[in-house]
Amino acid sequence: MQNTIQELNKRNNEIFQLLFQQGAKTKKELQELLFLKPTTLNRTLDELIASQLVINAGEVPSTGGRKAESFSMNDRTFCIIGIEISRTTVRLLLINLQLDILDKATFDISRKSSPQIIFKKIDTILTHWLEKQSRSLLGIGVGTIGPLDHDKGTLLSINGFEHPDWKNLSIKELIEKKYNVPCFVDNGVNCAVLAENLFGIGKKKQRLAYIHSGIGIRSSVINNGVILRTLNDHEDALGNMHLLLQEETKTLEELCGLHTFFDNEETFSAPHLIQTACIEKKATIFGLALANFARLLNPEMMLLSGPSFELLPQYFEQVKRSFYTNYPEAVKSIYVEKEGTFEQDVIAVGAAIIVIVNEKQEN
Repeated sequence: MQNTIQELNKRNNEIFQLLFQQGAKTKKELQELLFLKPTTLNRTLDELIASQLVINAGEVPSTGGRKAESFSMNDRTFCIIGIEISRTTVRLLLINLQLDILDKATFDISRKSSPQIIFKKIDTILTHWLEKQSRSLLGIGVGTIGPLDHDKGTLLSINGFEHPDWKNLSIKELIEKKYNVPCFVDNGVNCAVLAENLFGIGKKKQRLAYIHSGIGIRSSVINNGVILRTLNDHEDALGNMHLLLQEETKTLEELCGLHTFFDNEETFSAPHLIQTACIEKKATIFGLALANFARLLNPEMMLLSGPSFELLPQYFEQVKRSFYTNYPEAVKSIYVEKEGTFEQDVIAVGAAIIVIVNEKQEN
């Protein structure tokens, strides 16, 4: 199996990760950032260039003296694939090492779909891409719904899927056997928060929360570059928050999941038929839950995404207003934004990123 990135030693990987996350750097900048001796830096850059992961990107303007050479990721030799598998959609992206999207595809699925049918469709798309692609594939990342064992890349239950073959399915093993490249699997919201924290709207935030509201309510938080993981990587901790309303206890998902807005097929196909009072009531509850969530984790920014906010445009503003009403101290300290830089592609982009920025990459 090709393990180009995983085979890097610690020093090479440190420079590789820095160039990937921060862009082109000169030797002087790399020395100052990593406290390296010139001989060590030169040797490391030579090794990375020989591996074709890094290239000499040419000279940069100088303030005096000789022009300095800069070094960057090689965007022409390698590619990575990111896949999102949700309850309703599969999204695939082919990306180079500069995170430019080279190709993309999306198809709908049903909760009754078997993994065999879905991965057959995925294989048809990927095979077509790779046949016409001159770049070598470095790896494949998958963002999906949990609970899962993200180290083994195995789904632990069929939460969200009705077909029994999803239970204990090792997505990692399935993909690595088929394509002979490393595969990394994580919760979709973890992929999303990583993408927005490293390259998106939350790039300069130490603590970023990402909340996806659809059929389920999923959440993830990253703190100083580390994803805060829950037991068995359950991403529905926020959705399972219990709220006592009118002497009755229900979870946030039971109260505000997308399915609770629609009482019949007519309203599902025509969201404008949903009563304003219904939306306001659920927004009030969701905002209260977010206030409790933020008091515990103290994020600097919260990104709200998913079908609930896409189908019901007014819902976001009402949730945001309820959040600040229930947590007035957050008005000046916590930003609440709709979606982020990568919008609907965020989970697939994040899945591609975990091929490069992975907790197991440090040797």
